[in-house]
Amino acid sequence: MSGAIPDPAQPGNTPDALARLKLTQALQQARLAIAWERGWPHLARVLLVIGLFLVVSWAGLWLSLPFAARAIGVGLFALFALGAL
Repeated sequence: MSGAIPDPAQPGNTPDALARLKLTQALQQARLAIAWERGWPHLARVLLVIGLFLVVSWAGLWLSLPFAARAIGVGLFALFALGAL
């Protein structure tokens, strides 16, 4: 009864509006969690292939192999990476 007209553009501070906002935020967080749970195994496979390539590289295996074996090895790692994607 203050005579002020409520602004329809701003959400009300009613308990119902607050509960809807919290529910919307919880649903968004749940969607993000589900997306992460679906995506991380694929990311882990790609990182595993990259890690194995780095281990072979840092061990110096590429230097001890002939050119043909190096080319085959790099090609296999490329195929593994594509398969992991």
